[in-house]
Amino acid sequence: AAAGDGHRSRGAAARSRRLLNRLITRFELGRTERYEGWLLGQFERSLVTSRIDRQALLALAEGQNAASGKPDLRVIPNGVDLDYFGLETGEPREPATLVLSGKMSYHANVTMVTHFVREILPRVRARRPEVKLWVVGKEPTPEIQALAADPAITVTGTVADMRPYLQRATLAVAPVAYGVGIQNKVLEAMACGTPVVSTPQSVSALDLQPGRDVMVADQPEAFADTVTRLLDNPDWRGAIGRAGRRYVETHHDWDHIAGRLEDTYYGVNAYAG
Repeated sequence: AAAGDGHRSRGAAARSRRLLNRLITRFELGRTERYEGWLLGQFERSLVTSRIDRQALLALAEGQNAASGKPDLRVIPNGVDLDYFGLETGEPREPATLVLSGKMSYHANVTMVTHFVREILPRVRARRPEVKLWVVGKEPTPEIQALAADPAITVTGTVADMRPYLQRATLAVAPVAYGVGIQNKVLEAMACGTPVVSTPQSVSALDLQPGRDVMVADQPEAFADTVTRLLDNPDWRGAIGRAGRRYVETHHDWDHIAGRLEDTYYGVNAYAG
């Protein structure tokens, strides 16, 4: 089994910019959490993608599955195809260009993009007025599409291949306000050697070192300052990009993770006889 919607819903209830989303998630939150806590006791083994999610789900299960003991809940992180998301493109990176990626109809991503454009991008532009932003991902909402009225902002909608945008941007930004599990948008950018600036929420599920593998900032002023300083320093950008790629190679290579997943399946089958 796999779970995590209750943890995600708590963030949406508090941080989504859409009133309707906040009301719906608050209404659903209690029964979602009760269901997830009960659900863990119905399977021999369950999987999550991060230690934070594991702790949250075990807290939900406490007391509901006392008769069956502590659930067997294991962490298997998401992976990246390191051959597909590679480094060498033969083309230079675009100057002063930021990329935001993800499914642009997902409420957490809508909140992320609108927060960045309203609160962070103006602060970056005050120091680097030539900066450009690519918003890359399918199904952009009308709110996201409207951002393209600004000539410095490109909203792509669905793209056949995400890699050219990640490989040619100067920086990837991930100002995620809420969410659970591992943010693939961060791992994919890092795999492409693109320096990432993120909020703590974007990387809380990763065992990386902020300031070496990725840059982390929370408040808009600090986030904008970090972006601007990286734009001004190509050597620093290169060091962050190389360290990020090494991190993904070490911790999120699909070949290694698939082996762990197979061992988990075989273990359940052996237990079942």
